[in-house]
Parts: sequence; structure tokens; C-alpha cells
Amino acid sequence: MGRRAATVVAIAAIATACSLALPSPPPRTPPPFAVAIQTADGPAGLVRTVSGLDLYVGVDGGSGGPVTGVARASPPTVHLLTFGGETRRFTNSFVFGYAPVGSAAVVVNDVRQPVVDGLYLVALPDSDIPADALSWRFLGPTDAVVLEGRGVLTK
Repeated sequence: MGRRAATVVAIAAIATACSLALPSPPPRTPPPFAVAIQTADGPAGLVRTVSGLDLYVGVDGGSGGPVTGVARASPPTVHLLTFGGETRRFTNSFVFGYAPVGSAAVVVNDVRQPVVDGLYLVALPDSDIPADALSWRFLGPTDAVVLEGRGVLTK
């Protein structure tokens, strides 16, 4: 092999070695969750933003961005995000929002979750949930009903 061919092979080997040594970009991590739950599909959480709330779903490994956001509102609010069709997920719907003052827990369609700093997040297995199929009940520290109703509640 001539000197020129040897130089080309050496440069190619160095370039290959350098390209393998480049670090991959760090995974995107969501901001700290104000409320977090663990689902069979991975963690989900709510993040308080300047304009309201962002819902993150299936953010295992720190990847992913907000799935939906809602504007800041006065409590109480009941928001529904439901995935339709054959999703191949265990968790297909999320109910979340601002709890009324004095709430310690919320029960949505028989699933109970705590209220954390005035926010709540509930995961449900059902997909394509119509809003009028939601029943919800906010409970105080002694399980006394603070507020109950059906459907979504936005302001």
C-alpha cells in the first residue's frame, strides 16, 4: 500500500473512532411534577406552568413532552383526556385539574387519588370515555364530601 493510501485509511479510521466517541444528547426530562402517579404504562404527572397545567403521560426514561395543557382556572375543575380505539395501553384516560378548597382526595369512577397542593390526577383503564360517564367526588380530610358531580367542569 502506498503512502497516500495508508494516510487515507488512517484518516478514515480516526474519523470512525471519533464518531463513535461522540456522546449522545441527554434525554429530555420533564419539569418536576406537582402531582405524579405511576401507571402500568409508566409515570404520569401534572406540571404547574405560568399559564396553567401541563399533563405528561408515559414519560418513563425522562422522554416525552406534555400531552395536553389547560389554562389556569379557579377551582374546582375536572378535565378529561381520553384516548380512543385500540391503544395497546393499560391506561387510556386521565382526569385531572384543580380541586376545591378543603379537598384531601378525589374519587373518579371508583378510583381514589390524593389531592396534592390543590391538584389531582387520576388514571383510568377505559378508552373513549364520554364526559357524561364521569362521576367524581372530592373528599375532605375526614372523607366528608366537599363537592360531587358528573362530567367535566371547566371555567
